[in-house]
Amino acid sequence: DEAAWKEFVASSSSSSSLREGGGIEACPSATPQRSLALQEGNRDILASEQPRVVLRLEQQGVIIVHKLPDWEVDDGRASGQKKTLQLSTFLQACFPERPILRDTAAGCGFLGRLDVQSSGLVLCALTHEAHLLLQLRQDMHAVAREYVALCHGFVPSCLEVSAPLLAHTPGVSTRVDATRGLPAVTRLRPLAWLCRRGSAYSLVVLSILTGRKHQIRCHMAHIGHPVLCDPRYAP
Repeated sequence: DEAAWKEFVASSSSSSSLREGGGIEACPSATPQRSLALQEGNRDILASEQPRVVLRLEQQGVIIVHKLPDWEVDDGRASGQKKTLQLSTFLQACFPERPILRDTAAGCGFLGRLDVQSSGLVLCALTHEAHLLLQLRQDMHAVAREYVALCHGFVPSCLEVSAPLLAHTPGVSTRVDATRGLPAVTRLRPLAWLCRRGSAYSLVVLSILTGRKHQIRCHMAHIGHPVLCDPRYAP
C-alpha cells in the first residue's frame, strides 16, 4: 500500500543514492562475502568476471546488480537445464535463504531484463512484498530506466519513437506491427558523434516507457539507426 511504499522509499534514500548520469554510492559491504565457484563448461569463472552486487538494502528487500556481457538474467528453465551464465543462479548462490530468487512466477525477483550481450544495472527484489511494490512503481512509470548505446548513422536531435512491437516465439525477431503489436515508446538523445572511414556513428542515451522484448534494438533499427554489432537487427 502507499504507506508501506513511503516507508520503503524513506529507508532506501537514507542509506544510498542513485542520480541521473552518475553512479551508485554504496558501502564496500555491498558485495556478498560468499566465495562462489562458478564454472562455464570446464573453465572457472574468475571473480573479476562475475556480476557484482553494487547496492544492498536487505531490510527493504532490494538489491542492484551489475550484469556483465555474456550473462543472461534468467532463461526460465529449470536449474539443471540452464545453458548460459545466469544472473539468477548467481544471486541464488549469494542469497540462498531468499525463496523469490527461485520463483519463476515472480520473474526470480527481477524488475526488467538486459540482453545477454549488454552490461548494466539490474534491479532485483529479495522478497515478494518488495517485488510487488517495485512492480507497482514501474507500472506507474515511477521507475526511470536509461541505457547508452552506440548506433549507426548520425542522430541529429532528440527523438521519441512510438511504434507498437510484436514479439514472437523465442528465436524470432521482434518487429514493428501497427495492427497486432503492443504499445512501445522509446526516447533518445545524442551524446556524441563519430565518423570513421566514411561511416557515421552516434552515441545515444535512451529511456523506455515500456519494456518490450528487444525494444531498444528493434526501435533503433526501425528508425534507421541500428545498434552497432547487433547480429539480429543491424544490417
